[in-house]
Amino acid sequence: MPKLKLKIKSTINKIHPEQTDEEIFLSNDNEKSYKLIQWKSKRKGKVAYDLIPMLKGEKLIPIKGLFPCFVLKSEMDEYKESKFIGKENK
Repeated sequence: MPKLKLKIKSTINKIHPEQTDEEIFLSNDNEKSYKLIQWKSKRKGKVAYDLIPMLKGEKLIPIKGLFPCFVLKSEMDEYKESKFIGKENK
């Protein structure tokens, strides 16, 4: 599993139109950065959008040269439980 410095919230509301109910939107990527993502369930979308208007619920502005990456909530939840909850029980 990847080493993360950020807190993971898999309860984020659906913010990207290509995101399924079982996924979270992870990032907009190019091929090089996508290859570095270690989540097993990662999935490429088709159209990347500017994050600021997307998060504000405003008109979506496509970004050329990038695509969205999604990860299953269940994989993130499993990782959180193994890394954060597991330490408390030891």
